[in-house]
Amino acid sequence: MLGPRVRPSRAAADAVDVLERETFLLPQPDSDRVQEAIATPVVDALLSRELDPERLAPALAEAAASRHLQLYLVREREEELVERMGAAGDPAVSANPLMVSWQGASASRAGYFAEPSLAYRAQLGADGSAEVTLRAALRNGAPDGPPSILLGDGVGEPVGGFSAYAMAILPEGARVASVRLDGGRPPVVLRGNLDGHPVLLALVQTLPGERRVLEVRYAMPSGSFAPGRFDLGIVPAPALRPTSVRVEVALPPGTAATGLPAGARAEDGGVAWEGAPAEPLRLSLRFGRAATG
Repeated sequence: MLGPRVRPSRAAADAVDVLERETFLLPQPDSDRVQEAIATPVVDALLSRELDPERLAPALAEAAASRHLQLYLVREREEELVERMGAAGDPAVSANPLMVSWQGASASRAGYFAEPSLAYRAQLGADGSAEVTLRAALRNGAPDGPPSILLGDGVGEPVGGFSAYAMAILPEGARVASVRLDGGRPPVVLRGNLDGHPVLLALVQTLPGERRVLEVRYAMPSGSFAPGRFDLGIVPAPALRPTSVRVEVALPPGTAATGLPAGARAEDGGVAWEGAPAEPLRLSLRFGRAATG
């Protein structure tokens, strides 16, 4: 790979760092020239070399499962085929999803440094209800300079600043109690509906080194989950790095866990799970009357 300040030889594992960070530290037109120098041999190789299906197929399957590979076609029959292949990019939203995605709203590319995380806590009721607190945090790990395509020019937003819209898809029948940003009111909050699921869209603005937390509190009505069973469908958004997720479920009084999701652990009065899934994941918890005596 050629170009100012870009090392001449890099491994494939460095592609994200080179394409999403290093090339955008260069001024124009150098940035465009370096990207062209990188892309041209890659495209030429794809068109001229024989592909290894044993290596290509698993890579494509993994990319489709994590929604990094999404195909959009104009013919209905082809669209149906792509959907059956799992490459349409439309995730299956369960009745009780944990689904938050971030859409950059900055002119710069400082989103490269964004570090989102999710913390979910549900207090289950004996009647199948739940009180839920969802915290979507966004940490901006960008430096505050110098100005560049990557960090911005400081016009309209500080150098290294990053703004994004957080979109949360809530369970069917959920009643939103509050939406707060660091304890205050977000500058923008929009509400909608997706196939019966309430949808919230909130603007989160960060400075370099800053971490902000969007908190959504909502209630799930009686009968939202079956007796002794609680399922949560985690649907991660495609991202450079998987989002870290922490789930805590407090069980109804007088009950104890009888079946835990893989990787979960029992805590005093409840269950906890942590991970950073790149593909959709279903957490299924079973519980029953606690033993006495």
